Amino acid sequence: MARKRRFSDRLAASPLRRLTGKHTVLLEYVAPRSGALVSLPVWAVPWAGGWVVVVGKAEAKTWWKAFRRELPATIVDVRSRHEVVGRLLATDHVYYDALAAYVAAIPAAGRVAKPGVPIVFFRARLPEAP
Repeated sequence: MARKRRFSDRLAASPLRRLTGKHTVLLEYVAPRSGALVSLPVWAVPWAGGWVVVVGKAEAKTWWKAFRRELPATIVDVRSRHEVVGRLLATDHVYYDALAAYVAAIPAAGRVAKPGVPIVFFRARLPEAP
């Protein structure tokens, strides 16, 4: 994991950062079934005190299925690491608000961010009680 952090730090500080966009973050979590560390770049939009990630072309991806139940994760952005908990949103009014916020922040995502697309919401992880 340290190697990936160094890479993300170098990327964030380099001119290549402009190519990845301001919404690109590194998502890290431990896969619930295999226990493997998963680390992947995603577009995350700040919303409701957390981050929204819309899963474009979800049929070709499996990572988002790990968040059908709440799962601890880390979001690494240009400034810092954020300890979070992620959960797949149900299709209710919160889902549609999150989708609208995502498309407003990343208009190009409107091509894949259609109703029904999986959305994972990440909120800050509360410190564990002693």
